[in-house]
Amino acid sequence: MAKIVARKYPESKARNPGASEAAVIKDMGFHEGGLAGNTEDALSRIEICCETIQGFCYMAALDAGRMKGMLNIRSLQFTHYMDVELAAAGFPPQTREQKERILEAMELRMDGWERWTGD
Repeated sequence: MAKIVARKYPESKARNPGASEAAVIKDMGFHEGGLAGNTEDALSRIEICCETIQGFCYMAALDAGRMKGMLNIRSLQFTHYMDVELAAAGFPPQTREQKERILEAMELRMDGWERWTGD
């Protein structure tokens, strides 16, 4: 996933000069009209997850990818692996607050979540 995002991110940035980071990230997975028909809750979740490249990857893998339906603890462990891979691909880390907000939006935040994510 990190390799795909590393390839798609510059393309999205080039298509969206002057756009916010969240808009560039969102464009990698959602094009014009691609969000039509989503509920308010789903749109809010997408907005929050697309605030960081890490959140976008968590959402892509855990909501729509092969990892959909994993246990929460496994999902939390996955976020750590994704963070490491994205850092290796040159993406800056997200803040603890950003990650916590994303985990909350994805209904993965639980007491002691840091133990499972390595944060």
